[in-house]
Amino acid sequence: MDHDNILTDHQDIPSNQHNTSSDENSDATELSRLLAELTPPKYPESWECCGNDCGDACVYSVYNREKAAYDQEVKNLKSLFGQE
Repeated sequence: MDHDNILTDHQDIPSNQHNTSSDENSDATELSRLLAELTPPKYPESWECCGNDCGDACVYSVYNREKAAYDQEVKNLKSLFGQE
């Protein structure tokens, strides 16, 4: 038997076959870092609305669009890391 070819150290195992929990921790850390970089939109103060029904320019309409985009980005990142 040729003992020189026997795997004796985990370093000889291809990386996709060990350290699964380490990879998962790394992914969770990366996801947390990316989510922390996102800035959620700030809900408008009542004084910011002029009350003139500004349509798409209304501070509440702008907030709703920005909030939807933020929520979608969070969903996309979680999906990318398998945490739907």
